[in-house]
Amino acid sequence: MLVSSGMQVFETMMLVLTSDGEEQEKAVKEFFERLSTLEEEIKNIFPEGIQVIDQKNVGLLDLVVVTTLSHYKAQEECLGLKLIDPEMTPLLFSWLTALLELPLVKEALPSHEKVVGFLKYLRQETLKSTSA
Repeated sequence: MLVSSGMQVFETMMLVLTSDGEEQEKAVKEFFERLSTLEEEIKNIFPEGIQVIDQKNVGLLDLVVVTTLSHYKAQEECLGLKLIDPEMTPLLFSWLTALLELPLVKEALPSHEKVVGFLKYLRQETLKSTSA
């Protein structure tokens, strides 16, 4: 269920990124609803909170979280929206933050600047093609 929720979060994030106006507002609302669902599922799986994460115990769920949400700061910059809020989703935020601090993850991810550039390009081209 958690993996499925992660994919749903990713899908709605793409809608937020590639839409504007009312369609984007609707996608943002759905994104936050899915994040809330994901937070609840994390609470169910980890009732004691997220365990200490190091490179030796990264698992499938960690990979899903990283691949789905690792570029949230670039997305926030591109959209001008706050997407991951430590007050709204504290477990998800702390889990993601811990994963992003791992040297292995830092080395594997493209730079923030490259991601922002790509997302701006993707958004611009998608919006251009939908308005044509």
